[in-house]
Amino acid sequence: MRILILLVLIKICPVLLYGQHIVSGVHGSSDYYSDVNPDKVVFAPMITFPSYNSDSLLVDLNNDNINDFNIIAVSDDGGQWYRYYSCRIIPLNNNQISIFGFDTCYANIPSTLQLYWNPMAEIFASGDTIDKNKLWIDSTAYLAFNNLSANFPNNFGYNCADVVSPVAGYLGLKVIIPNDTLYGWIKIQAIATTSVIIEEFACNIFSTGIEQPDESFAASIFPNPFSDKAVLHFNRFVNDASLEIYNSRGQHVKKVANVSGNKVVLYRDNLSPGLYFMVLRLPDKIAFTCKLMIH
Repeated sequence: MRILILLVLIKICPVLLYGQHIVSGVHGSSDYYSDVNPDKVVFAPMITFPSYNSDSLLVDLNNDNINDFNIIAVSDDGGQWYRYYSCRIIPLNNNQISIFGFDTCYANIPSTLQLYWNPMAEIFASGDTIDKNKLWIDSTAYLAFNNLSANFPNNFGYNCADVVSPVAGYLGLKVIIPNDTLYGWIKIQAIATTSVIIEEFACNIFSTGIEQPDESFAASIFPNPFSDKAVLHFNRFVNDASLEIYNSRGQHVKKVANVSGNKVVLYRDNLSPGLYFMVLRLPDKIAFTCKLMIH
């Protein structure tokens, strides 16, 4: 009977996946996910000179009520003098976006006169891994652009254009918060010079700084779900450990310090009903993680 109960509890309280990376198009219990429904079209129509149009979407990737990225489309038509069209993503608050490289732009005459480098966002396919090994920047990255100038910089002008991909894909993103880094993605489609469609996005709840739990350590918690208190049993004695509780947004909401022995009682206290994530931390490593439900 004891073996059967332990198996049931372990099934209820699975090990979590951590945020050393995220897979584009994939999200689970350790990720925050949002379905943009209906899909959001960011579009800045090209209107006859003179005109300036823009449209944007602010994205709170990790659901902490702080905007992390701004996806913006711009149409700036200066008639015969210039036309600047672009669709780009701007990281906010020191966040970062993955790029695949730079699009170099040269004046028409002479061709060796380089005007600028435009960082181009990397587009990931479904199932690609987004991690620290990508090329990351904390400034504007372009999805598409088309720039025309009639007489800059040498009275001959220039025309440069590029688009990262005309079909659906995923943007790779980093959210930088105090002491933590979270990976995420945004699914986009129909990328054009002044428009893009945003379908959905996801982001790690836990930080990249949390290591994988000790696979040899086993624990069970009962009851789960619970309303007042639950008891956590370990398969070995621990010393000077701590229990850390995070809400579904990844915010640290409770800590039980100085845990020693082979069990600990977790009291609900003032925690609201809902889903939580628990981390049992030893002095030198993570021992165990699981999901908790309070009703």
